[in-house]
Amino acid sequence: MSKIAVFAKKTTKLVPCIFLVLIIIGGCLQGYMQFSYVADPSSTGDLVEQEENVEENFGIQNPLVVLVDVDDISTQKEIANLIMSCEYINSTNALAITQLYDELTIEDLENLSLSTATIQNIYTYYNLDIDNDNIYLIELADYLTANENVYATNFNNYITTYYTILYSPVTKTQAMTQYYLTQAQADILYGENENVTFVALLNYIIINELPASESMQLQTIYAISSISYTYQELIEKYSLTEENATLLFQSIGKNIENDSIYNYELVYILYNNSSISLDIITAIQGQFETASAKGVTYSSMLTSDNYARLIFNLNLASDDENALEYISNLKTTLDETYGDGTIYLVNSTYNVLEEQTIFSSDRIKVDLITIFGIMLVVFLAFRSFSIPVILVLAIQGVIWINLAICTISQSATFFVCYLLAMAIQMGATIDYGILLTDRYVFLRRKINKYDAIEQAINKSFLTIITSGSILVLAAFTISWVSTVPMISQIGTLIGRGALLSSLTILFVVPQLLLLFDKLISKTTLNAKFNFEDKQIKDKIKEIEKNQ
Repeated sequence: MSKIAVFAKKTTKLVPCIFLVLIIIGGCLQGYMQFSYVADPSSTGDLVEQEENVEENFGIQNPLVVLVDVDDISTQKEIANLIMSCEYINSTNALAITQLYDELTIEDLENLSLSTATIQNIYTYYNLDIDNDNIYLIELADYLTANENVYATNFNNYITTYYTILYSPVTKTQAMTQYYLTQAQADILYGENENVTFVALLNYIIINELPASESMQLQTIYAISSISYTYQELIEKYSLTEENATLLFQSIGKNIENDSIYNYELVYILYNNSSISLDIITAIQGQFETASAKGVTYSSMLTSDNYARLIFNLNLASDDENALEYISNLKTTLDETYGDGTIYLVNSTYNVLEEQTIFSSDRIKVDLITIFGIMLVVFLAFRSFSIPVILVLAIQGVIWINLAICTISQSATFFVCYLLAMAIQMGATIDYGILLTDRYVFLRRKINKYDAIEQAINKSFLTIITSGSILVLAAFTISWVSTVPMISQIGTLIGRGALLSSLTILFVVPQLLLLFDKLISKTTLNAKFNFEDKQIKDKIKEIEKNQ
């Protein structure tokens, strides 16, 4: 290997300068290296095909789980609404966003035909303020299920009360004295009848905008009695069968396709047809029981003693830029709104965000521990302050050049691959430098530096080239053969790094040893380098010059 030695002698200053420039460029470029934090399990095979089928039919699967205080239903609802407003959320199984957790106002409860006393009892049961708080449907369902006769009693009372009001008889005299009808208006309304129903009088007053229509009481009764339902609306409101709904329409001669039933008509029918009324009560009571059963099921699946688990799906890849931005903003919003550490996120994208933060510091730690650990080993082996710096700088420079190639190729590197490959490259290829340097230092005690570097290369070349070739070929074989991207990537990084390191040991380190020969001598314990050959040659040259 004399030619390598000759090359080293001729480029003692040139190669280190070029290498230094490459290290600087590599060090700058490796800072812009792209890292991936999601391991792709395979590029081919059944798993990939199955994942593609899932994504094609159901979208990207990126579960987002939020843990919230199990007793804080309002916060569960707020967070669920906040997350569901995002365009990237395409599905959910969250218990807090089902209709069971819709808030009901006092008006909603009254529309369910619950009496004032019953509403007050429900609020008292849950220790709520009737003037300021709303109740959730799941709470109402639980209460009505636990008190089976409450709804039936309330519904019957509601029908009876409004029937009594709407269909009570009103004489012509009462209409004129209590509701301010004139004689002419009363004659038109009553005709030859002695009495009319209150609902008939009410409609006449409101439609003709008579003075009595300004009464708040009349306005309220009219508003309730004039509510109308289509055939489908009636089925949905009272969970009726189509048979019962059709019977209701037919009982007052109305068409199910074109007509509507008013509330006062419905009250009349239900009051006078107890079988239909009982069917409605049974259906609605069953609705509440079903709702309560769902609540129990959801609770057993999605709640613990301390937390409720809200489950969503983020239709973006874990490391997608939009996903990273959304999860980061969501975490910030939750911490600012509810306090840091009170709401917990469990999500692959959130893991990526944390890994990015942790990896930045871990990367520095791994590099520093590797560098100083190997420097310590080299220092103990050579008892030198300069040799560890020269060898580690050479290998670390090659590592930066290796990473710079990743940056130039614009390929993302899985962060675990980086940690493994860089540690292996440094730990394995530093041996080649140690071997060459050990031969050089040993020979340098006997002969001059040029002869020492030539013999050192000759004695270590076979070992370096054999070991380096095995590592390079083994790593590249893994890279070429493996269909698992992460493993293939490790092979590529190690193989390329080993190749660059081997070339550096043979074509750069010799120049560094020659260039820093005196520094190595002065900073190495018991170095005892041989400078006599050079002194003799210098004297011969001086004598020849004087002659």
